[in-house]
Amino acid sequence: MPTPNGTSDTVYTNYGEPSTITSIIPRWHTATAFDYSSSSGTPSPYSYFSQQGIVPEKGAVYYISVYPGYPDPSNHITDIPASDFVGSWDIEVTNLQSEVLNQQTSANEYYPYTQATTVYKQTGKYVIPNLFEVCCWNKGTVIKGKVAIFSVNVITGTLPASGSGWMGMTAEIGTTFTSESEVSWEVTISDSYTPVEITIPKVSGKATFVNDFWVTEVTPPA
Repeated sequence: MPTPNGTSDTVYTNYGEPSTITSIIPRWHTATAFDYSSSSGTPSPYSYFSQQGIVPEKGAVYYISVYPGYPDPSNHITDIPASDFVGSWDIEVTNLQSEVLNQQTSANEYYPYTQATTVYKQTGKYVIPNLFEVCCWNKGTVIKGKVAIFSVNVITGTLPASGSGWMGMTAEIGTTFTSESEVSWEVTISDSYTPVEITIPKVSGKATFVNDFWVTEVTPPA
């Protein structure tokens, strides 16, 4: 059997600096939970958070191509999932077969690619910047809190949709949001504050994002 399709490959890309949480004030842990994915969520409408790149848009479709620039992004379809919302991804699809012309029979034959699947993984991060005015009375204050991680199902397909000529995969944001986990964070108010990064955990077969942001405790300086 011919093997005309080379070897498997892994591509690493840095999409830039993590998104910063500058416009969202965390709630106190006893206050009503935020729900950024809800149209009636607190503290602002879903559309606001969607525009801010926090919540994935249900039904949005992405092309994840092994050939940059194919196909041309249009009608809210992009080949860079990181451009719409800050989240993490862990998805895959079984590749189509490769079409090979048999020059003896003049007929096309189909063979599996060396790389059987296309896997797309993306790690999203949020940053809590220095939003505090440092004074003599609050320097050294420790603030601890958590973020709630939610997921949404992702429907994958091949590029093209059928036949041969594998070029990558499609990823469609589903309709089911699910609570997954909580991630703790901690900041200390100081002149030399270093922005705290919150890594959004990946979940197999899904895209994940932050859906709540709250403070659990505040410890004053000694």
